[in-house]
Amino acid sequence: MDTDQGGWTVFQHRLNGKVDFYRNFSSYENGFGSLQEDFWLGLKLICEMTSRTSNDLRIDITRGNGSTSYAVYADFSVGAGPDYTLHVGNTLSKSGPNYWHFHTYANRSAFSTFDHDKDISRLNCAVYQHGGWWYKSCPLYTNLNGHYYTPGTVGVYHKAMAFDDFYSLETSKMMFRP
Repeated sequence: MDTDQGGWTVFQHRLNGKVDFYRNFSSYENGFGSLQEDFWLGLKLICEMTSRTSNDLRIDITRGNGSTSYAVYADFSVGAGPDYTLHVGNTLSKSGPNYWHFHTYANRSAFSTFDHDKDISRLNCAVYQHGGWWYKSCPLYTNLNGHYYTPGTVGVYHKAMAFDDFYSLETSKMMFRP
């Protein structure tokens, strides 16, 4: 609640890799994990909470070397199921590398899992990248729900929990506020 003047609802948090994020669609729809550890709030709740008003999205990451970065985006919401389409606007603020392309790449993408393939690729990106995410067509990175490798290492075949490069992150947190 102290981050950037508070008021954030955390809907994704990866701390230590104890919770496997390679899950079926029902798990992502309903949520999983523990609020004290790694968790995903659930697409149903995220949709319900973001559909009534304009929201900002904040993504915080910690790299394997301990450095931190963040990005804040305008106009965040998640559409109704079964696609749970991501809507995200322009970058409002950021720290760290200039390659925070999440808003342009993932915007208007449906949420995909290994058993709910909604990306536009001929591959099933959720299988290829070992996660559940708003994959448009198997990005090289931007996979915060990917496999948790040792932080700072390069993941195998783009399966790592990563955001703006090939190196596996130590932590990630996604949150929104009106």
